[in-house]
Amino acid sequence: MIDLAHQTIGMNGTTRKNSGGKKILLDGQNLGRIKAVKAFYDHHGKVNHMNITDDGKTLIASSDVDSIILYDCVQGSISNTVYSKKYGCSLVHFVRGTNNVIHSSVKVDNTIRYLSLNPTQYVRYFQGHEKLVTTIKVSPCEEVFLSGSQDNTIRVWDMRIQAAQGMMKTKTCPLIAFDPTGRVFVVGGKNTLDFYDLRTFDVKPFATFKYPALDGDWTDVTFSPDGLSLLVMTNGKEMLIVDAFSGEALHKLTGHHNYNKEPLTATFSPCSNFVFCGGDGGYLTGWSRDTGDPIYQCGSVDHTDTINHVVFNPNYLQLATASSHVVSSQIEP
Repeated sequence: MIDLAHQTIGMNGTTRKNSGGKKILLDGQNLGRIKAVKAFYDHHGKVNHMNITDDGKTLIASSDVDSIILYDCVQGSISNTVYSKKYGCSLVHFVRGTNNVIHSSVKVDNTIRYLSLNPTQYVRYFQGHEKLVTTIKVSPCEEVFLSGSQDNTIRVWDMRIQAAQGMMKTKTCPLIAFDPTGRVFVVGGKNTLDFYDLRTFDVKPFATFKYPALDGDWTDVTFSPDGLSLLVMTNGKEMLIVDAFSGEALHKLTGHHNYNKEPLTATFSPCSNFVFCGGDGGYLTGWSRDTGDPIYQCGSVDHTDTINHVVFNPNYLQLATASSHVVSSQIEP
């Protein structure tokens, strides 16, 4: 089992042992000391999404075989498993401040479902999208989430109300992300980022930036925890770091392997200084945000196929990687 209960990580890039130990700066040297400590082989199919609670204690993963599994990040164990055989499941996210979740449906219809995990029952259904939901992003500070779909719309939802609170049409299947304040969100399209104020999302964006094409199609976008940067992910061999204020393209991230053209989901470190992404053959690659240079690359004996999702724990020195199973790794100080 993993026991990281006495090592926490702060937004300033340091770790601190609760027992009074010295602070440790996260840097290229100790980020290179990543050690896989536990592998879970319980999904029996490709993991299609992962999410973690704000306190870092619980991770959840959904899979293509209709399973939703909760992991205790402190004990290094599975705490619950539920199935959505009728509807399928993807894009699973925690409801802020709870252990309840929302997830998209991949069978029957395009409804987003609110699932209580104790007891296990559906609480609410968010209906409106006419085609497959491809992205869900939860506000970091309100009971609000955004969804995007192959019907080329974005919808704004209140967790407590079934009907959408707003809808926006887009030219392509949209990518979306909230900034850390929850007041601004970005919409990614064909080599374009549009910035919106959530309070006036139904008017034109307050800023628009266009970029040269990358290797591969854009597949996701996310803000860094400090709100200074945006990361554009692709199904190719390049990603892009963008200045979130000026819109300037700062660095292309290259060197990871993605010959199978998977839509890889990458993650910032909690201090925002580093980016990690998986790839073919179980390889994990890390870069410096400031320079765009690779600082880490290593294969995995636990992952033999593509690592398509990476999540950095916001409070503990852990990385979770997923392919057809989930591996928890510890960063050794």
